[in-house]
Amino acid sequence: MILSLFSFEILILMSVKISVIVPVYNVEKYVEKCIDSILSQTYRNYEIIILNDGSTDSSYDILLKYKDNPHITIVDKKNTGQSDTRYQGLLLSKGEYIYHVDADDFIEPCTLELLASEAEKTNADMVFGRYRLIDEQGKTLREQRRYKKKTIEGRENILSAAIHNSNYKATLWLKLIRKTILTASYNEDIRRIRVNEDVCLSVCLAFYCKKIAFINDIIYNVLQRQDSVSRNKNPDLITINDTIYAIIRNRLKNINLWYSFESVFYNGYVKTISYALALSAEKCSSYKEYLLYFSSLDKESIYYSKELKKKIHILNFPYREVYIISRFPKIFFITIRLFKRFLKH
Repeated sequence: MILSLFSFEILILMSVKISVIVPVYNVEKYVEKCIDSILSQTYRNYEIIILNDGSTDSSYDILLKYKDNPHITIVDKKNTGQSDTRYQGLLLSKGEYIYHVDADDFIEPCTLELLASEAEKTNADMVFGRYRLIDEQGKTLREQRRYKKKTIEGRENILSAAIHNSNYKATLWLKLIRKTILTASYNEDIRRIRVNEDVCLSVCLAFYCKKIAFINDIIYNVLQRQDSVSRNKNPDLITINDTIYAIIRNRLKNINLWYSFESVFYNGYVKTISYALALSAEKCSSYKEYLLYFSSLDKESIYYSKELKKKIHILNFPYREVYIISRFPKIFFITIRLFKRFLKH
């Protein structure tokens, strides 16, 4: 008996290998290209779970065009934020592995095939690829640096790389993740995070991984939208770091690894918050505006804590120097602006 292509797709989906989760919120200009890039994959053993997170534009109407595709499940829900929406997608997923795609980006035709092949070859809990940053005209702005390692094994080695963000990118859309690992990593605290949840979840994933693998293929295209400057100028991107690193610290203490990872923890925190401050200094139009963002840091935060001041000697170069300068907002603002101008020339 000769099966139709449709019937063949249905049989494949009875045993899904990869679940692709796509949260959608007000991306009417981009979402169709995103979905089409997933449907164009050379690898066919996948499902797509698309969750409309309370969009107020025509995004949901566009999604309905795909409602009859056997690969696609569409969910319309009230707005709860990206982190919780991704979790709702995880609950619905049938795949052995999970892959995340943001609805304003798109993936390469061989993305799932490359990731699945490496996962099968290495039996890794996570497989990382590389990304390309493009503008709205499709011009490549930059490509991610190549990975220095092919694999990292052992929980403590993976945790160290994750917390310190070394050869281990935080963004979820670079990772094919074993579902059992992702399910174990989530909790209510992570689901409530509204910005930068990738940073927290990526570190929490490392607590459960035995092996991760890296491929140097470009698998993902990140769109730098025209409104990305305003999104980067968000005080929450600064203040959320204390919430994220408090979750990480508690997990380290719960498994008696705090003292082993104290140095890595503080280096990771300083690196992350310094980047957030530098991004604000770069994007703000004046020092007065930057000072408003800097002032959003709570005086009770890790940044101002006596504990961090006491541990300053364990910070690596250049994080120690950047942290010291950042405590003087005007000097830090001028330094970042001068550095930016120097790079332009």
